[in-house]
Amino acid sequence: MAGKEILSGLLTRQNQGSTGGTFKDIAADFFSGSSNDNKRRRNVMIGTALWGAKESSMQNNVMKNLQENETQRTFELAGLTQKWDKYNELMTADEAYKADPFYFKDKATAKYNTVWGEKGLNMNLDKNKEFRKQEISDYEKALINLHETKIKTGDFNAKMTKEQFFKPFEDYYRNKQEDTAAPKNISIIHNVWDKITGKRKAPVSEQELINQKNTATRNSLNFLVSPDVVSRTEQIERERDTSTITYTKEEAQRFIVDNLAPTDPARGKALREFDFSSKTQWTENDLTLYTVAAQTDFNAILETNRVVNDAFDKTWKKENNVKEVPSSNSDEYLMYYLEKQNNLDIANGSKSDETQLRSNIFELAEVENQIDNSKYSNNPTEHPLYIVKKKLESDIKLAGVDKLTFQMFNFVQAKLLDPVDGLIVKADIRSEAKKMKGYDPEVSYTYETLNQYITENVSDLISGYDSIMNAE
Repeated sequence: MAGKEILSGLLTRQNQGSTGGTFKDIAADFFSGSSNDNKRRRNVMIGTALWGAKESSMQNNVMKNLQENETQRTFELAGLTQKWDKYNELMTADEAYKADPFYFKDKATAKYNTVWGEKGLNMNLDKNKEFRKQEISDYEKALINLHETKIKTGDFNAKMTKEQFFKPFEDYYRNKQEDTAAPKNISIIHNVWDKITGKRKAPVSEQELINQKNTATRNSLNFLVSPDVVSRTEQIERERDTSTITYTKEEAQRFIVDNLAPTDPARGKALREFDFSSKTQWTENDLTLYTVAAQTDFNAILETNRVVNDAFDKTWKKENNVKEVPSSNSDEYLMYYLEKQNNLDIANGSKSDETQLRSNIFELAEVENQIDNSKYSNNPTEHPLYIVKKKLESDIKLAGVDKLTFQMFNFVQAKLLDPVDGLIVKADIRSEAKKMKGYDPEVSYTYETLNQYITENVSDLISGYDSIMNAE
């Protein structure tokens, strides 16, 4: 036990530092009392030198280890800070999601808008609306799945503060620094003393060291810094084949309205004449070609005539108290046609001798109708309008057979051009029926050629004016 007491005294002296506690002082005191011979003094001096060199080496190793620890700490701190940022982001999102169930839907919507914002999908289309809804829904589900998987993997409960998150790391490196700079690592006496007194710590296994470091650097949260993986099917689609997108009738009408300006005179015609009966779905290419064609083929004069004629028809039906205008095969159609043509001439400022002739014809018909339905039907010469009748007949005769024939020709041609009755008329003309599907050469036709139809019908109409044209 004497050696222990001596080391204790030496340790006390060493700890006193400048008050006589240098190693040289301790060594001198330790050896001075036993012998004064030169040999022992030499040995003491050699031991003193070796002792000092050993402690200097120990101190240098401690400094080196402290520097390495600091370098390692800086490196590990960067990684831990990255984990903290991801952890804080995750827990902040979790709090937001709990407070707002649409949190990830808003994220998915923002992502969709980033991808498709400048591409301008036509959101008037139901199929585009469905596409947008599905893309956002799929991406929202992917975000929720990623989030919940991270929460479950980390087994997170209450959110840690930054101080709580970094505390194991700070404790680990503080303890490591203290252990590295412990007196036993810089002093032989302290090292020996710890061995004698039994204060030396039990050695730590390699696995325990790994576990301590993993805890300090929160190695279990490495998954937070791994890239988020969203499958190809869950990602927002970047491109879409517009040829597969079809328009319904209402959507097609909206397309025409949106692509033809309100001031474009072709707009009304395009909407009115678009054939919605042939099919129920149209591609964007179909509609684009149609609107371009509508603008290219638009004839301002024809459109003006259409507006004038539509207005005439409305007025005619109102004045005659009927719901429909006369069909082309009715008795009333000739007078209706002549009056309508006159109205068009007047509206266009193109009144001429032909206009006057048509007026005379339908006015004569009106006068004759009034006379026939009056009490003077058996004695028309007594009717006040009889003189008007004679004047109209005279004007018609004066116009000449050629002009009258031309008006009848126009009338017959108008019947042929009628979109409904014209097909019925043509179906009774062999030369025209041959052009139609289902033509049967064995069937008997009223007219063999178009020329025969026109000639006979014009002749029939003119024959009604023979008495006028042949009058003396």
